[in-house]
Amino acid sequence: MHDTYRKQLLEIPRDLDCAKLPVIIAIKCQDRMIRGRLMRFAKEAVKILQDPSCRSSGKNISGTPAGLVLVTAGGFALAAGCSFTDNRLVEKCQQQKHPNAYVVELLYRFSSGGVEIFRVGAADSVLTMVRQNEATPTITKTPKAIRSRKREPQNHTQSDTGNLDLVYRRIPHKSESVIIAPRTRALYVNQIWQAINKAKTWRQFASMLPGGEWLSLLDQMEGKPLGRERFNAEALPGYSDGDYPPWLQSELAQCLPPIVREEFSLKEDSVLNGTYWEIPADIEAPLIDRLRSLGYSVEQREDWFFY
Repeated sequence: MHDTYRKQLLEIPRDLDCAKLPVIIAIKCQDRMIRGRLMRFAKEAVKILQDPSCRSSGKNISGTPAGLVLVTAGGFALAAGCSFTDNRLVEKCQQQKHPNAYVVELLYRFSSGGVEIFRVGAADSVLTMVRQNEATPTITKTPKAIRSRKREPQNHTQSDTGNLDLVYRRIPHKSESVIIAPRTRALYVNQIWQAINKAKTWRQFASMLPGGEWLSLLDQMEGKPLGRERFNAEALPGYSDGDYPPWLQSELAQCLPPIVREEFSLKEDSVLNGTYWEIPADIEAPLIDRLRSLGYSVEQREDWFFY
């Protein structure tokens, strides 16, 4: 472990018998590879915290020794921000009457090899049980880094959250990214791409399009192509510029609730086609879990062509 991380861990007050220091790893992730990397680093942190030989690191640490240390994982990744903290376990620890407790947050980022720790977060003191008279309720302080998110209401409506029936897939030409969209919108775009990729003539192309799409295209075309003529996608308005078929990465703001979009995607600006959002494939599993917890129906459709 890097000396900088070690120094941050050693600043946490601890009991004289560090080997008995209770440390709880509150990390949760369904992706085995990501969880494995986070857990390996967390165990290194635990090893340092419980090492009697480095209890004070040569420093005179004052203050109450730690009665409990929670190791969590969160922070803002380079590609997207999300948390791998097991909030239920953290809340359970908060309900216990420990005289003192500290939270060590492992801040991570995504790289080509998966997830990696790039620094250890501040060891925030929590669960300090303040002795007060019976008339005053006990106050439990929770650090901002691991404060449980307010649970959003489950009874969403069409007007406040949009379409709750979503589909997702890896972007066809960019497998390290994920695209997610309302089912009806994704199916619509898939039909257009199927027509573009399979049609031999303009008549065949028109017959394969979703209802109303062909008339909409004709209104934008300078001349109406003959049905028996060979189909040429370059003649479609906006096709050469990347504006057609619709680019669903640019529509993510209309699909995901702001709290999820800000947590799992990174806003980007394209050279020609405006703003779009990137979702790294590394966080596909926690993203889908998050949406389902909010009441969304989410299905993987790698057989549909959309992005």
